Amino acid sequence: MMIRWFLSGTVRQALDMRKHVSKLLNAQRDLLPPAAVEGLSLALSRMTEVLKTNPPSEALRKEMADLENAANKWLKPYPHGGWRENVEVLLVAIAVAM
Repeated sequence: MMIRWFLSGTVRQALDMRKHVSKLLNAQRDLLPPAAVEGLSLALSRMTEVLKTNPPSEALRKEMADLENAANKWLKPYPHGGWRENVEVLLVAIAVAM
């Protein structure tokens, strides 16, 4: 797996996508209905299995698209994302200034 990570940008993107969706699922697990949790868990497990089989790039891209569709269908977007980012940058700037 480690060599594939170094050699293939698609594998790196797929692993990052799987990690990001997994974090979002864990953060929103208590807010989502059981069908959503089950659907996302199934999509994540399919992605994990595909990554273990050393697939060609086309199959990996198809699985990434399926995971993205499941995430867009079930995950809730964070409200006021721009404001959150601006507040975070402001707090970091204040901390650096001190």
